[in-house]
Amino acid sequence: MLSTNYPVVILCSLTAFFFVALLAIILVANPKNTISRLFALYLLSSFIWATFSAFEALDVNAFQEFIFNRIVNILGVFPATISFLIFGLAYLKKSYKFWLIFSLITYLPLSYLMYTGGFSIVYQEPFVGGLRYHSRVEAGELLYLAIGWGALLLGILTFYLIRDLFTSRDKVHLKKVQLMLLAIFVSGGLALVFNAIPSLWVYPVDIIGQLVAGSVLTYAILRFELVDVSTKLRNVIVEIIFSTALATSFLALVVGVQLIFKVSLLWLGVVLAIFVTSLSQPFKERLLRFIDITFYRTRYDYRETINNFVHRVSEILDLQTLCQSIRSTTKETFGAKGVELFVGHENSYLQSTSSTKPAFFEENSPLVTLLRERPEIIIEDQLRNYPQVALEVATLNPELIVPLKSGESLVGILFIQERLSADPYSTEDKSLLVTLASSSAIALKNSILYQEVVEKNLDIERLLEREREVNESKNEFIAIASHFLRTPLTTIKGYLYLLINGKLASREARNYLLRTFNEQKKLGTLVEDIISISSLEKGELKLAKEKVSLGEIVKRLLTDYDSLATEKRIGLTVEIKKDVVILADRQKLTQAVANLVDNAVKFTSVGRVSVVADTSENQARVCVRDTGIGIESFQIRKLFQKFHRGTSLHTYNYVGSGLGLYIAKLIADAHGGKITVSSKLGTGSTFCLLLPLEARG
Repeated sequence: MLSTNYPVVILCSLTAFFFVALLAIILVANPKNTISRLFALYLLSSFIWATFSAFEALDVNAFQEFIFNRIVNILGVFPATISFLIFGLAYLKKSYKFWLIFSLITYLPLSYLMYTGGFSIVYQEPFVGGLRYHSRVEAGELLYLAIGWGALLLGILTFYLIRDLFTSRDKVHLKKVQLMLLAIFVSGGLALVFNAIPSLWVYPVDIIGQLVAGSVLTYAILRFELVDVSTKLRNVIVEIIFSTALATSFLALVVGVQLIFKVSLLWLGVVLAIFVTSLSQPFKERLLRFIDITFYRTRYDYRETINNFVHRVSEILDLQTLCQSIRSTTKETFGAKGVELFVGHENSYLQSTSSTKPAFFEENSPLVTLLRERPEIIIEDQLRNYPQVALEVATLNPELIVPLKSGESLVGILFIQERLSADPYSTEDKSLLVTLASSSAIALKNSILYQEVVEKNLDIERLLEREREVNESKNEFIAIASHFLRTPLTTIKGYLYLLINGKLASREARNYLLRTFNEQKKLGTLVEDIISISSLEKGELKLAKEKVSLGEIVKRLLTDYDSLATEKRIGLTVEIKKDVVILADRQKLTQAVANLVDNAVKFTSVGRVSVVADTSENQARVCVRDTGIGIESFQIRKLFQKFHRGTSLHTYNYVGSGLGLYIAKLIADAHGGKITVSSKLGTGSTFCLLLPLEARG
């Protein structure tokens, strides 16, 4: 009977103990999380692997060794490989159902065939886990098939990891991927090398690989919160590490002394354990600080992120930029799938994301009312008590609803969806959210106030600009009106003086009287325009609607302006494509069309003016086209302003009050119509009066 291989037994036993400790930590931390369950399955399989490898290292016969080896592979190696693959895919948020089915289907027959057709018992050869010659199970061809099967599963996971390594931009995610790749290369590489090279079977290389992989993955979980580990577990970790250290020291001392000196010093180990325990407190405190820094540094980074965010938002005044910063920082900090921010605006809360039709909550909505009464973070489970609120926010799918309050004012509402890892938000996360919410509310309120100041300043500037334009127009009107009043009055005064003093012959007196009448007519037109503007602007104008023929109005205007066009040597044509009878105020409608024709004739020196009456798209239309001086594009929007005559040098040679187009527009508006303009400087203009056909008789 050969002696037991103590080094292998101790190594495998400590590894098994380590896996059990990690299994307890993960299950206590978050037993309901899918990722934690899959990782726990991997740890359980690895525990079986290490435990029965330790049994193999004992002094056993060939049959016992065969049984232990079968348990190691069927319940340890194969399940560990499968659970490692599925755990990794779930960790990467990939679909794993297909690979789970594939693994199970191939695992069951492969594990059976390996021990029926692929192995035979050979004596006096090194065996798995032993350091001496003994009977063992020899590998057949199916063992190498099993090695290929394991390599395939690890290769699938490696492919996804490498792809994420080159495509992901998330720094934290990249660190997780790197750690998982390290675990695969160490455990998978050592396992493949161990099984492929028989000369290495005398060393427990595969167990060492599992020990390293388990340590790396546990570090990744605790460091980067793959599952939500409460800070209370740090004490559990300390106790496990401390107990492992004591157990290792005790076993090393007792077994080492026994092997070297062939004597038992069990009492010395007990005394040493008591002595080390009494001096353990300072060591444990240092270990606690080390674990806080090593495993929970991410939480401290979160706090630093919030502090940096508070400093940054205090410098952001643009509301849209601030909202984007709040959303992105919250999403990245807590690893949320999505974050939505609603900001108070007048009597509602509008969604801050850019959208043509953003979602909103009314001031008196159930959600806003609840947040005013209960200004606390609302978690998804609590929404069951508020069915109306739950229905209202269903499309946002929030895990947390965070009110952003500044004093007693509800500035905004933050909706945070579940984490990418599917882990719940911890108490510490909610405390950080409260800090973020407070800082965000203050920043939003400052930004809104700043935005209001900017808008009011813009309104003031627009009003000042409008006032300047009105003053300029009034001054210009006064100059023009005084000219129009002074000129005919002076002419009338001169003619009357000549008539009174009898210095004119009867024929000359008649001509002067006619001219006096025409000058008086101009004065009457100007006064009539001013009165019309006053009535139209006040809304006091009453339209005397009757059946009116557009064709008749256009024909009459041809008679009125034909002599003026002939005098200026320009053509004036009228075309009635389709005569339409509508309900309108004949006098006002005639005045509007006359103003358009008068404007065209006035600003046309060469060419022609054409007036066309027809219908277009359920509208009656009168278009006046000319070949005059045209209008600059920036002047078109000012054409229908009161007293505006244009600022182009080309308009200085043309007299006018600047009221004709303004009055025409007011008349069109009063009839439910409009006037359109198309023009280009130097080529002429087209003015179209459009009236709805619904008004026809």
